[in-house]
Amino acid sequence: MLFWLLFCMVSCVLEKEIDPAEPKEEVGQVSIELFTRLRSYDTPVSRAEALEDVVSKDPWVLVFTDAGDGIADNAVFAEAAQANINVGNKSYVLLKPQSVTSWILILANPQEKFYRGNTPYDFSVANFQSLFTGQRLTDVTSQMSAIPLNTVSEPPFVGKTLPMSYLYKAIGGINLNTKIGTDDVPLELTRAVAKIVVKSNAADFTLWGIHSVHNLNKNTVLHNLSGNLETAANMLSYIRSNTNEDLVSATTNVADPIYVYEAEANSSAYAYMIIRASYKGVQYYYKMAIADGGLNYMDIKRNHEYEFTIVSANSPGFATYGDAMLSKPNNMNLKYEVTITDISSYEIKANSEYFLAVSNRLCIIYDNTVSSGNQYVAFTLTTNCTYADQFSNGSNYLKVASGGMTIVSPSPARIPSATNLAPLVTMNVIVKLPAGSDDNSSINIKLGNIEQTVSIVRKPIIPAAGAVINYYTENSSTYDFEYYLLTAKVDNSANVPWITMKNKYGVVSADPNSILVEDGVIDINVASTSSARNQVIYLTTIQNPSEPQDDNEDMPRRIKVFLYQQGS
Repeated sequence: MLFWLLFCMVSCVLEKEIDPAEPKEEVGQVSIELFTRLRSYDTPVSRAEALEDVVSKDPWVLVFTDAGDGIADNAVFAEAAQANINVGNKSYVLLKPQSVTSWILILANPQEKFYRGNTPYDFSVANFQSLFTGQRLTDVTSQMSAIPLNTVSEPPFVGKTLPMSYLYKAIGGINLNTKIGTDDVPLELTRAVAKIVVKSNAADFTLWGIHSVHNLNKNTVLHNLSGNLETAANMLSYIRSNTNEDLVSATTNVADPIYVYEAEANSSAYAYMIIRASYKGVQYYYKMAIADGGLNYMDIKRNHEYEFTIVSANSPGFATYGDAMLSKPNNMNLKYEVTITDISSYEIKANSEYFLAVSNRLCIIYDNTVSSGNQYVAFTLTTNCTYADQFSNGSNYLKVASGGMTIVSPSPARIPSATNLAPLVTMNVIVKLPAGSDDNSSINIKLGNIEQTVSIVRKPIIPAAGAVINYYTENSSTYDFEYYLLTAKVDNSANVPWITMKNKYGVVSADPNSILVEDGVIDINVASTSSARNQVIYLTTIQNPSEPQDDNEDMPRRIKVFLYQQGS
């Protein structure tokens, strides 16, 4: 017995001409509405871009069934199938029913081939079966990689779709009641590449282009199951065959984007760029490491955007790119700011002309001391609207809708317009709550005909003795909020030893500051202390599969948490 699974794409869709009739099966249809909940990469900065938000309608679907231990890594390959295209922005895939919990790996925008080691293979049912029958999910995902970038003499992926993936857990198996994603609780397809953008706001400094990029990862897996980064075993450079030409050019001080595979930072072979620019009217080349403001080499992660904004130039560069290659990075000569954006970390509302996005729709603050009076960055707001300043106060505002909270910044509480030099406006919204109050508040945001609401909830400060914070738990009678969680992560690149993340069985995550679970349960353990301290963590939620879809419609997707702890 076979079932048809339905996929609906709401991002830009590539369609094919086929028989308009839907598949007719005597069995019922299992509809899977595949909605991509991706924050778009920043608004297009040039013509030379990939089709970043396009999802083709013929994804490959790989099914893995529970091996009996309920662990995704150990699930065993069962079958592979490709969606059959149909009309009405819908596509169907024929899958066998499964009576046990299954994991469905969706590979969207497949390339011409996939690789296993150094060998290319066509995407086909026969190849998947011969290569992966009997293998575990963790082994399959670690072996299946994208097309390696052996030589890059022009920017890769320009004008093409980007490979994407998503792993869904079908509790109870695949049957007539199986549903994956809705309009309100969409899936988050993850792009297999990262994006690098360089721009300049510096005086006396005109950016002409990125001449080349060096020490990049040659390859990547199609789906990163563990989330761990590997040090690139094989590296390559992006550079034109005619080395007198730039890899990508810049228009009005904004370079075309560059798409790269993810890799862990490598201090012995760090990634860097050669930038061509004019300083005080004279053309130079600058060598700039892919590093943060503290000159620490940065990891490059898939589905993240790395935006380098040069804010000032302190000295001339080198006469030729060859000279620049011989030098140490000019990160001190070029003062810049780095913005790293997790592409799936914003909640977006959009119309046909612009979008309004917030980093989190809920902010929880554990700090209600009488003397507090602290200010908090409750959320980050971003938009690409170029005429926001033209809206009246009735159509452009941030207002406290309830509670005694005040908005400290922006002031006035309006959203500025995007410009050619700054095609994306991003602003932190800073609030202040009355000292000693447990008052809950909310902020209404409006830009034109788009509205968002962010809630701010205040909780008692964490005592010096420490505490365990529970969010939606099955094995405790008390918990702070009933949110079915997917991840929790400390907002800090350094280790925070006094915070540990545990699953519902009390097992500490391999990275104590970061955890991903499949059953909605995360406990955050705060250790005892003699000195006051604080830390921000982020939580992401998903739909509780045991509850009706309607119960999850207004669920916040991302939650920002301020943990303040008293000293003894």
